[in-house]
Amino acid sequence: MAITLTKEDGTGLANANSYEDDAGAKAYMELTGRKDEWAAFGTQDRLAALIVATQFMDQTYRCRWLGELAEATQDTQALDWPRDGLKLPSGAVIASTAIPAAIAQACAEYALIAAGNGINPNPTYDASGKSISKLKVRVEGAVSKETEFASASSGPVLFRRYPRAEGVLREYITAASRTLLRA
Repeated sequence: MAITLTKEDGTGLANANSYEDDAGAKAYMELTGRKDEWAAFGTQDRLAALIVATQFMDQTYRCRWLGELAEATQDTQALDWPRDGLKLPSGAVIASTAIPAAIAQACAEYALIAAGNGINPNPTYDASGKSISKLKVRVEGAVSKETEFASASSGPVLFRRYPRAEGVLREYITAASRTLLRA
């Protein structure tokens, strides 16, 4: 089955599933010197990665995006963008029908990760339910198996960090430490 990607165009589409399309991601990767990395994946894999990247962005930053859902489409838009109440660092107002270039660029960044390694894969557990951080199996005459478990003292790891993509988004998200959620 062919994947259908619908890029958000700033009108708050009810069926949008991506902040970037393949052509835009390709152009961005070319500008950043990673054209060959992006081209190494098939078209359907790239489209799927862009959709997964968009889902990741909305899940990760939903409570941290600056501004509010665009009032005109807040009940129908599928994604977290477009948004109202945003300004550039210069003070210029960002139109509520605009998807900033940084949002599309971050989508391309996350898509490259999703296409290659996957974004935040589910943790692996052993039979006792312990989270495995590293599993190594050696076969050389005699079989040896080494398992390294995630340390409870290091605290839970909620999600991986992707500094390059997060850097692209920095003007559009609040700092995690300043986010307050109330029930």
